[in-house]
Amino acid sequence: MRMALVGSSPDPSQAEDLPGSEKIVRTLERYQAKGLTCRYFSCNVVDRQAVENLVVRIGQEIGEITGVIHGAAVNIPGYLDKVSTAAALAKISPKLKGVINLCKVFEDKPPQLFVCISSIIGCTGMQRNGWYGFSNEAMDMTLQHFGAKHSQTAVQSIVYGVWDEVGMGFEMGSVRYLAQIGIHAISKEEGVRRFLNLVQNDPGTNRVLVTGSMRTVAANAAGFDTWLPQLFPAPRGSKFMEQFGVNEPRVEEVRRAHLTLESHPYLQDHIYKGSYLFPSVFGLEAMAQAVALVAGKENFQAIRIEDIRLERGILVDREKGTTIEVRAEAIERLSKDEPRRVKASIRTEQSGFAQDHFTATFVLDIEAEAPIEHVEVPETPLDIQPQADLYGPVLFHGPLFQRLHQFYSITGDRCIYSVKRQHPDKTGEVWLLGDPYFRDGVLQGGQATIPQDLCLPVAIDSWEIYQSDRQGDSSLTGVVTFDDPDAEDYNTTILVVDESGRIVERVNGCRTRVVEHREDNPTASELANPDRRDEGLLLGRLQEISDRFDLKTPAVSIFNIPGLHQLAKGDRHQQEIPMLQKAIGKLLDKGSKPSANIQIEWLESGKPVIKGGETDKIEVSLSHDDRACLCVAGYGPQGCDMEPVKSRTDREWVALLGNARQPLMQELIDGGDSRAGTRIWTAVEALLKAQYSIKDINLAIEKWVGDMVLFRTDKPEQSAITFPVKLTRGQERLLAMVVHHLMG
Repeated sequence: MRMALVGSSPDPSQAEDLPGSEKIVRTLERYQAKGLTCRYFSCNVVDRQAVENLVVRIGQEIGEITGVIHGAAVNIPGYLDKVSTAAALAKISPKLKGVINLCKVFEDKPPQLFVCISSIIGCTGMQRNGWYGFSNEAMDMTLQHFGAKHSQTAVQSIVYGVWDEVGMGFEMGSVRYLAQIGIHAISKEEGVRRFLNLVQNDPGTNRVLVTGSMRTVAANAAGFDTWLPQLFPAPRGSKFMEQFGVNEPRVEEVRRAHLTLESHPYLQDHIYKGSYLFPSVFGLEAMAQAVALVAGKENFQAIRIEDIRLERGILVDREKGTTIEVRAEAIERLSKDEPRRVKASIRTEQSGFAQDHFTATFVLDIEAEAPIEHVEVPETPLDIQPQADLYGPVLFHGPLFQRLHQFYSITGDRCIYSVKRQHPDKTGEVWLLGDPYFRDGVLQGGQATIPQDLCLPVAIDSWEIYQSDRQGDSSLTGVVTFDDPDAEDYNTTILVVDESGRIVERVNGCRTRVVEHREDNPTASELANPDRRDEGLLLGRLQEISDRFDLKTPAVSIFNIPGLHQLAKGDRHQQEIPMLQKAIGKLLDKGSKPSANIQIEWLESGKPVIKGGETDKIEVSLSHDDRACLCVAGYGPQGCDMEPVKSRTDREWVALLGNARQPLMQELIDGGDSRAGTRIWTAVEALLKAQYSIKDINLAIEKWVGDMVLFRTDKPEQSAITFPVKLTRGQERLLAMVVHHLMG
């Protein structure tokens, strides 16, 4: 590339001591250091003939001119009514007459590129700069006219604000004054970078403003009231846009909001170990509101959020609340074909608003039509009830966030589930990105695959959201895939589709960090198939009972069978036969395969009995709810019962247990037993199933160790042990079994 540098100063090679010579020499030396060709030519651009001669000379000595950059200017501040006509012409001529002369000279041989370096004063005006502002505006209009006549020429007016370190404004001492009224200077590096970007790419317009931050309110307050960009109204439901900070439409937005438990009640359902955590999905919503305000968007039918970072949690003080600062800054596009991008972040008073807690880049104007992705979903869901099985033991989320509905498949690296979405009319809340509780449920789905590791998201590569017109109540299908299950941090991909296969949300590269490991929780395979784990839990408790109470406990088996309670009697018995056979097999030390001649029948009372030579002395019993079935087998009378621990009033318990057992219940309560009523009920039921008469069941506490209570009756052989157990699925249950003392 060859460059001709043109100025009004004499050629320094001919007049080294004149003002400006040193600056010209330094500029030429910088070109030479880069291995570039650059020569200096002296010319008064106000003189048409001088410009014509210059163009001819450059063509002869360097080569054909293919590009022109016009930046000549003079600025001597003064009030309009104090400037003579001659002085006014002298002020405007370098810019205005200069560009007019260049346009005339190149009329018949237009260059490929014609750039004018303009000043923002031409757009905004400035006190004592009326003629300078006029010359810039008129120069821009002249260039646009030339471009309209010569379509083969790319024309560009680059309208700069004040520069720092270099330039006319810096040399005149304007930088400090402008900063005081909210107008900040452009760094030299940034100004050069923007220039190169604009001449190397098509910005989609022939006039671009390049400025530092222009804080509209501060500037207006200082009397700089000519910069009046159109302000966009806040989108409906902008809960996080409370306090005004910075409002530069299409450039920057800074707002603050004070979060309290009263004004943001969802915080009361997002508590981890006593700390109120600001949910990441609400952080995305807050940033989206700032993005909408800076971009002038009323809604986001489709949006992609990239490079999400959630590296610093946001805690909300229970008493005082917490103030957050939401920031959004538009990112310049390299070309007009690129989608608009806005960088957003959240800071808090906890760090003095000095550090980003959440950050993300919002990509606007993406394709609104949602892609189709077909997901094969098993017909029958697993018997996992999220409210009972996950929320609490695995997930800490309160009722507002409990949107997981069903699970269809859980393996070590993949999970298929459904999550509920609510219509905004039902909640009375308006959210730019749609239902945030549903979105949190989308993230929660992966937790079922790693139930022993409680995780929180720390980074997400991208999150696509498609908001169709059908935003009513619905249950949507989610698929979470673990990309590297053995990594220290979990990395997942999440897909959510509607009933037609349309993508509703797609999350790529979601990295979650383990905040707590819970060894007592089930694994993913145990959550999907809990029988073996539950039997292990039960056997562990029975071994503890045997050791502590010197008792002989029955052989047991336990199965998770959903809907057993609702089956017809005959169908239910068919399901129960293999369960009883397994318990008998354990008693006979044959595992789950006892002798083939074992037959099980049911008496009119509902008690199962065994028919078969080797099992005449064995008795069995069972108890079930709608999700699990407990079977016991042993020698001598057997009885068992299993009930969920329930809270009832004293009057209700008296109605169930009778007045005669009220003193026993009070004794248990006084001893700190919160399960007293259920404990007595299960003991009585177990003894009744062992064919003891209700008249003979006069319970008394024989021994009490921890959460285990052994009851005796008036007959020494009639004893029942009671203890709680938390199986893999469902709430805590109270179990009772008839037991026999070991003969010492």
